[in-house]
Amino acid sequence: ETMALLGVTQIVDPITENLGTWVGSCTGGGGVDYIFDAAGVAIALTEALPLLGPGGTAVIVGIHSQDIRVHPVSLVVGEHSLMGSLAYTHQDFVEVIECMAQGVYDTTYWVEEVGLDQYVPTIQRMKQGSGVKAIVNVSD
Repeated sequence: ETMALLGVTQIVDPITENLGTWVGSCTGGGGVDYIFDAAGVAIALTEALPLLGPGGTAVIVGIHSQDIRVHPVSLVVGEHSLMGSLAYTHQDFVEVIECMAQGVYDTTYWVEEVGLDQYVPTIQRMKQGSGVKAIVNVSD
């Protein structure tokens, strides 16, 4: 499986599984130190915020198209930080490319190219955890 080759040891689907129960069992109820919201969907962030442990940080990297309701008291009581991150610097790209060139991590299975006729099966396969990103070539 591609995800295992990338170092992923477990996948939790918060639509079909209780993310809070899973996080609680992994952290002994202490919560996580960081949350990265890359979905850009309100429910993903609002359900993840209570999973932060004391002093935890939530980083929003997904682009949200609607407002999100957050209760500031929960941030204060947990001494949580909420921040956004969008841009990459030129130096970030230089460092990542250097790491890739030095073999710090294997990028073999990160991106695959598929023809338009393979679009639907590729998406279905990825939903099952096999694959990370696909470029659909429509010129073939």
